[in-house]
Amino acid sequence: EAKEKAVNEHFKLQIQDLRNQQEANQRQEDELNKFKAEATLEMAKLVAKYVEEELLDNEDSEEGTENVEALERSKAFDSSSSTALMSVSELYDTILWSVATSQLG
Repeated sequence: EAKEKAVNEHFKLQIQDLRNQQEANQRQEDELNKFKAEATLEMAKLVAKYVEEELLDNEDSEEGTENVEALERSKAFDSSSSTALMSVSELYDTILWSVATSQLG
């Protein structure tokens, strides 16, 4: 009977040890899942930040391109305006010169 009791106690200890191992494994699995979820969330935050920065850079780049294009249009307009003014000035000078030489002549 003592031997049977010892075997029974030993069996109960093995069962308790297995339960403790299962609980430890479950805790480890829960911690691992929590770690994976946190890592995924952190990655998502980094991707969102990168995408936001990329969008801001693209907006800045587009704004810069628009500013350059506006400056180029302004230069072209100023250039054509000054050419037109010069042509009018040259025409005026030519008319004055013609009038002056015809009156002298």
